[in-house]
Parts: sequence; C-alpha cells; structure tokens
Amino acid sequence: MGELTVVKQLAELLNIDMSALKLMISVFSVYPIAILYRSLIFGKFPAFFQHLFFAATGIGLSFFAYHEEVLHSLFTVVVTYYLMVISRGSRAGIALSFLFNFAYLMRAYVSYATSGYDINWTTTQCILMMRLVGWSFDVYDGQRSESDLSTDQKTTCLKQIPSLLETLAYCYFPGSLSVGPQYPMNRYLDFIHGKFEFNDLLLSRIIHSSKRLIIGLVYLFLYMYIHPLFPTEFMFNSAFLEGYSLPYKLGYMILWHKFILSRYVACWLIAEGSCVAMGLTYNGRDTDGSPKWDALENLDVWLFETSSSLNHIIQSFNKNTNMWISRYVYKRLRFLGSQFVSHAISIIFIASWHGYFSGYYVCFALELASVRMERQIRSLIAPYYNNPNPSLFVQIIQFIAGRMWVLSVCGYSLVPFIALTQPRWHTIYSSTAYFMPLIFAVWHLGYPLVSGIRGSSKTNKND
Repeated sequence: MGELTVVKQLAELLNIDMSALKLMISVFSVYPIAILYRSLIFGKFPAFFQHLFFAATGIGLSFFAYHEEVLHSLFTVVVTYYLMVISRGSRAGIALSFLFNFAYLMRAYVSYATSGYDINWTTTQCILMMRLVGWSFDVYDGQRSESDLSTDQKTTCLKQIPSLLETLAYCYFPGSLSVGPQYPMNRYLDFIHGKFEFNDLLLSRIIHSSKRLIIGLVYLFLYMYIHPLFPTEFMFNSAFLEGYSLPYKLGYMILWHKFILSRYVACWLIAEGSCVAMGLTYNGRDTDGSPKWDALENLDVWLFETSSSLNHIIQSFNKNTNMWISRYVYKRLRFLGSQFVSHAISIIFIASWHGYFSGYYVCFALELASVRMERQIRSLIAPYYNNPNPSLFVQIIQFIAGRMWVLSVCGYSLVPFIALTQPRWHTIYSSTAYFMPLIFAVWHLGYPLVSGIRGSSKTNKND
C-alpha cells in the first residue's frame, strides 16, 4: 500500500500516468540489477544460480508493474514450454504454440484495451508473445536436419530443448522484459555460459551503456517537455481541421510525429543500455580491435535522424523487431513464391501484434504502399540517372528531397497508429482529402502502364 502511495505521489508530481511511471521504473531498475549481477554473480556462481537470479528479478519487476496479472505471462511461458516438450519440437508444436500465444494476446487486447494508449500487462505480453513464438521456432529448427536449415537458422536453432528454468530466465531477462529487444535464446545461453569475451572490457562496456542511457534520456526529455507543444488532440480541433492549409497540417504532423515517437525510442535506448551493462550485447571486435556492443541495437540514431529513404527507416528503427519479423515470418513464407505476398502477410501480422484497432492496419498498409512506391520510382529512375559520383549540389538536393519524403510519409502514416479508431483517424484524414493514400493508389494503378511503356521503349532501342 505504501509503495502504491509513493508511486502515485511521484506520478502526480511528474504529471504522468501511474502505469507509465511504473513501466519506466521497471526499465530503469535494470541498471542496479546489472551492477549487482556483474559485481556479485557473474563468473562467481554456476549457470543454475544465474538462471534463477534472472527469472526471480524479472518476475519481481513484472509483479511490481502489474501485480497478480504477472500470472498471465507465467501461464503462457509454462504452457508454451510443455507444448514444445510434449510435441518434441514438431510442426504441430509450432502451430499450437503460435495459435495459443497469438490467440491469448488477441483475447487480452479485446478484454483490456480502451480507445486510448494503454500501458498494462499486455504491454509486456506482446514482447513475450514474440519471444515465445521465436523460441518455439528455434526448438523446431533444432530437431530438423542441418542440411534443411539456412545459415541464420543454424545459428539460432536449439539442438536440445532447454529446461523450464532456463526458459523462464530467458523470457523474464530483466533487460529485455518490458520493451524488448528481441533476440534468440542461443545468445542468452552463450552469455550465461561465458562464451563472450569480457577480459579488460569493463570500461568499454560502461561507456557504451552510458551513451545509450544518455541518448535515451534526451529522447525522454523531448517526449515529456517538447511533445506537449504539439499535442495529438490539437489535430481534432476545429481550428486545425477547418482553419489551416494542407501544407500546414502536413508540417504539424511531421513535427508531432518526431516528438511522439520519442517515447518509444527513449524506452528502447534505455533498455538497450541496461542490456549492454549486463554484457548481453557483446558483438566481437571491429577491424581496429575495439569491442562492439551493438548486437541488440534497436535504433541506429544517426541513420534514423538523417534518413533520406524509407529503406533507411526500416534499417534503423526498431531493428530487432524487424529482424524477428524477417526471421520468423517473412523468410518462413518463401514457399509462397511471392515477395509481395510474404511482405503483405508480415505487415498484417505486425499490425495484429500491436492490437485490433483499425488504425494499426491503416498505418502499416500505408507503409507497404509507400515502400513499394519508393522502390518502383528508384527502379524507373536508375537507368536514366546512374552517376556514382554526383556533385555536392546534387547530393544536397537529393538529401533534402529524400528527407522531406521520409518525414512526410512517416508523419502522415503515424496518425492512424496513434488515433487508433476509424472515427478518429478518419476525422483527420478527411480534412486532408486523403491526399497521400490517393497518391499511393494512383501510383500503383498507373505503375504497370509506366513500366510497360519503359519496357517497350527498351525493346525498340534494342531493335
């Protein structure tokens, strides 16, 4: 009771929601846990005790944030574990694991979601759902013939089904519990069993961890103190809807989306910093012999902030989730024989993973349309402009044009993701005459004609 009173008073002092504060406390709490682990446990106790430590601290953090609702995550871990044990890592086990975890998450969204942005036990459960499904695929791959596995699958497969304690520790690892990042269980096991090189790397690890923490705090500051200058609700105001021009609205969306995204970026960077502090992110050494700590990097800050193509956004933003989707969804659909269909199914999955609101599906549908449009435009331009060394002036023009394209698409597409429900995002989009979806629609309807004309002109030249 006293703990709740203190957290409530602190939430009121900071003027933030108590559930959001408890989530952030859980994320920040991993740093002292990392110090305790590296100082007193790492290299001093056997693997069993380390698994026990991580399982206990992770479950403790979940209980602090969600109290008895931690039982949901425990239930799904135990059920998934025994599904794969009983099925011996078969295809049937994979199917049951996916259906169980996905259905459980969807049912939770229906039962607990409101029309606003919710932070409750489903916030952690969606992270866990990916982890359990990925773990199930790795167990399945471990039972297959090595000749049937891709290079990536050979590195992630689990030849033996881990113990229940090992699986609990992996799922509840404090640094990746609340907001990610995602990674295969083999990385966790290699870390526990001392397969990473750590000699004389203490200072390097502390420096890199501190960098990610500090950058995360900068983004957190932007969200808490700059984002309120560009509130979401202003876009529902009649002054915005009826009194401003389309360029103004698009400009507002661009600024608004940069600062509202800061809440996600801040959480990822702070969580990543705690994983670095643990030592989980070690990634060998570069060509100069300097240690790298970017194995679980979820945001390439420089590329994200200077991106001039949507492909840059894909490469730099939420990298580990994108990698998970590629590894366990997109590449597993190769048998369909169509990159577009595989991409579309992946988009539907990631939208559903976020929730059942229509805004998620509209957002990711716009992402699919814009990425395809960008690639098609580049393929049309490439034969006519292929200068490997453009002048500085041309580079500047290309960067500005590309940067405005990226900001415009991302700002406009994020509106339904945040607005969630159809009446809300329709209100905003109708005030812009749906201009961007119309551009995408016209382009994709006309592209076959344009590419056909280009193809015929090539044939005539060859003749």
